[in-house]
Amino acid sequence: MFFSPVIKGLQYVDMGDPTAFDYNRNTLTWDGAWHVLDLAAKVPAGTSIVHLKIIHDATTTEHRMRLRKYGNTNEINMSISCTEASGINHVTEVLIPCSIDRKIEYKGDSLPTTFNIVIAGCLI
Repeated sequence: MFFSPVIKGLQYVDMGDPTAFDYNRNTLTWDGAWHVLDLAAKVPAGTSIVHLKIIHDATTTEHRMRLRKYGNTNEINMSISCTEASGINHVTEVLIPCSIDRKIEYKGDSLPTTFNIVIAGCLI
C-alpha cells in the first residue's frame, strides 16, 4: 500500500499493483437481492470510502451490479455498473462509502459472463 498526501482531512491509500482481482463472478451472489461485502480483510482500519475498479461483461445489455453503503435501505444513493452492449467489457470506477467495520452492500442481477472487482484504493 502507498500513502498519498492528506487531502481535506482524508488520505488516499493506493492498494498497489495486485496480481489478482479481489472478487470475481464466482465469489459474489447473483440473485437480485442485497448482500453484504465485508472488506475488513482487504482495506485498513479507518477506511471510510473504497475505490473499486469493476470489469463487467454479460450476454445481455443493461446487466447491472449495484453498490451502496452498508446499512442504507433505499436504492437512490448508490453506484451502478451496467453493461452497455452484449459481449463487450464495461469498465467502471466507483467510490463507495463503507461502514465503520468496512462493509458495503451489493446487488447483482443474474450471473454475468465476466465480473471482476479490484480494490484500487481507499480513503482513510
